[in-house]
Amino acid sequence: SILLVLAAPAVAFVAPRAAPSRRVEGASGMRAAAVPKGLASALLVGAVFSFSGDQPANLGPGKNGALLPCPTATTNCLSTSGPDEVHSTKPLKFKKPVDQAVADVKKVLSDYPAGGQNGIDGSGLKVIEARDRYIYAQATSGFFGFTDDVEFSFPDDKQMLIRSASRLGDSDLGVNAKRLTYITAELRSIGGWE
Repeated sequence: SILLVLAAPAVAFVAPRAAPSRRVEGASGMRAAAVPKGLASALLVGAVFSFSGDQPANLGPGKNGALLPCPTATTNCLSTSGPDEVHSTKPLKFKKPVDQAVADVKKVLSDYPAGGQNGIDGSGLKVIEARDRYIYAQATSGFFGFTDDVEFSFPDDKQMLIRSASRLGDSDLGVNAKRLTYITAELRSIGGWE
């Protein structure tokens, strides 16, 4: 085993082991736990490096306000542009002036919990660009710093198109769906959203 020291406030991690893990509480609030060698290496790499990936150069609304479709080779993206059932999500419809709908989305994103929600986005969500009918944000995981690109486009006065995509990996483990479910629920709680 390798001894991994986590500074408080630390994320608790309990490794599945046959023998109980050792915990030491120090006066400084430091905790030590026995962690399997492979996991310790992964945690150390994650603490030293950020896996944010490069921001795609082709983001933003295209023809008629459409957002990019998801690549079909991975399952780490949801978009109203599909291209298939695995990657598709429905546009959100609203019954209010488009400028108010845009303001609602900006409010939900600015109120997004800094420590994430539902076990995701531990480093929060930040709006990077906001213009008339387009909003671009980045969500970042807490420990490894994976960055996801989240876009909202308002092509007309009735609906909002959405895209949430992980930059790295083949699967997002449901993160994009959890994020969009949260944002959708928050918008519907404001009213005027279907």
